[in-house]
Amino acid sequence: MVLFFILYGCIGICFLAILLIFHKAFIAEDPLENEKYEQYRRQLEEEIKEEQEYYRNGI
Repeated sequence: MVLFFILYGCIGICFLAILLIFHKAFIAEDPLENEKYEQYRRQLEEEIKEEQEYYRNGI
C-alpha cells in the first residue's frame, strides 16, 4: 500500500514538472515587457559609461 502511494506520488510530481516545463516553453513573450527591459538595460549602460568617464577623468 505504501509503495502504491509512493509510485503514484512520483508519477504525479513528474506529470506536474512536465506541465510546468511545457507551460513555460509555450508562453508567448510579451513584447512590451521586452521593450521595458531593453530601455532599462540601455539606461544602466549609459549610467555605467558616465561613471567610467567620471572616474577616468577625475583620477
